[in-house]
Amino acid sequence: MRLISFDPSSGSAGSMPALAVFEADQDEIELTHVVRLELDHKKKPHIRLNQLLTLLLEVREEYQPDWFAVEYIAPKIHRAVPVNLHRSVGVIQAAFGDLPFIEVKPQCWHRWLRLHNISYTKSDELDAVLIGVSALEDKLNCTIGKEILDGWEEEVANKC
Repeated sequence: MRLISFDPSSGSAGSMPALAVFEADQDEIELTHVVRLELDHKKKPHIRLNQLLTLLLEVREEYQPDWFAVEYIAPKIHRAVPVNLHRSVGVIQAAFGDLPFIEVKPQCWHRWLRLHNISYTKSDELDAVLIGVSALEDKLNCTIGKEILDGWEEEVANKC
């Protein structure tokens, strides 16, 4: 099964959308790609969102995922969560909406990091990886058990 996980962004000088691609089967999980999607942060938001959609459709064609995971953004829009972030999640769902998906709250991967005593420095790419690890942990706990994620603490710690 192939999972693509997304850290959404509509592109700004300090933050770009990123994705991670995982291959998982009954015996192992492999992180195969981590990609930061570069958008022109000087363009107007609607142009960046259009660029994002174009890039996502290319990603979908290239990686052909079975399902996807995206950061959960609370529906209540407030100052801490820009409107464009909500819009970028909508663009991701438009590009991948016919596939099964899971929304992962940031608290889930932050909890995972704390449980494994891993220090964390914010990066778009690492967030995409952590969203994927959290989604896989959730899905695999329901299907084949979490022992498949044993050892991922070191993999993630090396990226932090």
